[in-house]
Amino acid sequence: MPQLDRRAFLKLSGVIALAAAIPLAGAELGSEPLRPTRPNDGGGPKGLAPWGLVGDGVADDTKALRRALAEADGELYLPAGVYRVTAPLVVDRPIRIRGDGSGQTVLRHTAPTPQNTVTVAAENVTIEAIGIDTWNVPGKSGVYGLMVRGRRFVGRGLHVDGNNGAIVSNTDRAHWERCSSFIWIHAAPRCRVEHCSVLGSPSQPGI
Repeated sequence: MPQLDRRAFLKLSGVIALAAAIPLAGAELGSEPLRPTRPNDGGGPKGLAPWGLVGDGVADDTKALRRALAEADGELYLPAGVYRVTAPLVVDRPIRIRGDGSGQTVLRHTAPTPQNTVTVAAENVTIEAIGIDTWNVPGKSGVYGLMVRGRRFVGRGLHVDGNNGAIVSNTDRAHWERCSSFIWIHAAPRCRVEHCSVLGSPSQPGI
């Protein structure tokens, strides 16, 4: 085997050191695998289309969420993040909307005038593991963080904070499970509330 002179040896050593410093694709950093940090970076579950969602609590995600609600095929998954909205969202077709937990996936509504945050107008809608934060919307009677008007609504693992909480009005067969929010039930027979921590006061009972 031919011997390497000093210059060739140093050059070869540099190549080997550089190759060793570059991690292989899919390698883990410490004990945790590399994971995406944004919901629109292409690393989410199958079906998460590039609607332009940001989820950093600063960007206005209203238009992107409206587009996602209109185009998602039966289910809309919102990864952990704070999705800032500046106008009401209306769910007008059957769909399942799920997040990573009410403290992880949060819809944060900011608006200068009183307005509902999410209105469920369609039947057979499920929303689960999502928080709705409406503290930055002026309060007013008849305005809610979540208004349900569609039949057979399922709310699971929800937390609605501020702005009168949630209301189920003029519908039936709504099912609340493992939720923690103020819930008004008005002219809505055959509703079920199970394993929920419902907030209220002596003058304004939770249900």
